[in-house]
Amino acid sequence: MEKASKQRYSWNIVTKEEARLAGVSDNKDEWQHSVMIVSSRSLQSDSREYQLPGHTWAIIECRGQVPQAIRNGWRYLKEEWMLRHSFQYGECPAAEWYGEGNPKDENYVSQIWIPINI
Repeated sequence: MEKASKQRYSWNIVTKEEARLAGVSDNKDEWQHSVMIVSSRSLQSDSREYQLPGHTWAIIECRGQVPQAIRNGWRYLKEEWMLRHSFQYGECPAAEWYGEGNPKDENYVSQIWIPINI
């Protein structure tokens, strides 16, 4: 398995307005393991909705096959990025973003969104 520190990660800070997420979850009590999309309209009655507050985010880009790339991205965040940067963790959950394309492609792009207080 490739070590997170060997890969180069790009990151930036972005402030986003609140967003309405809608989707499905395999766990009725938690948002963990949910598949969500940004939506301005209601979905089917069995979908769940969550209002993601406006916040400032550190967005770390991960390149490579899923799930290895996203796992390595989290390792990089915990072992390197958070130690180098003095941002305080924000008051909403972190999120993962998966782009279009083949998640098994070596150049596939996914992102980890960490809420931060500046």
